[in-house]
Amino acid sequence: HIRDMLKQNTTLQEFCCCTAPSLTTKMKLLVADGLEHNQTLQKLSLDYCSGDFVDASVYHKFRSVLERAGNNSAVKTLEIGAINRDANIDLWEGTVQKCENLCHFGPNSSGFAYNRSLMYYRALNMCNA
Repeated sequence: HIRDMLKQNTTLQEFCCCTAPSLTTKMKLLVADGLEHNQTLQKLSLDYCSGDFVDASVYHKFRSVLERAGNNSAVKTLEIGAINRDANIDLWEGTVQKCENLCHFGPNSSGFAYNRSLMYYRALNMCNA
């Protein structure tokens, strides 16, 4: 139902789904599927962005969805878990470059500090916001 809601809703700007226990990987992938068809959502927060480990398939799916959407995506804030623990953290640079609105990844954004290029695109996107 979440995927369909995100696909069909043309006014939703913020979606927070903070549950205990946290969402399953399958549920997170369904949220990503819905995000691909949504052009109004500016903030997506899952599981309190608590720093918990997220399955690699979740990071990959969200990166893929956002890169395909490019500047058609309105997402500014993406809080999907401990993004700084993504084994392919360097791939987020391309995602941020393609999605000019995306600039914030929640409290785990500090993990990007070592990647100057990624920080450059985040700062550029913040200036454009």
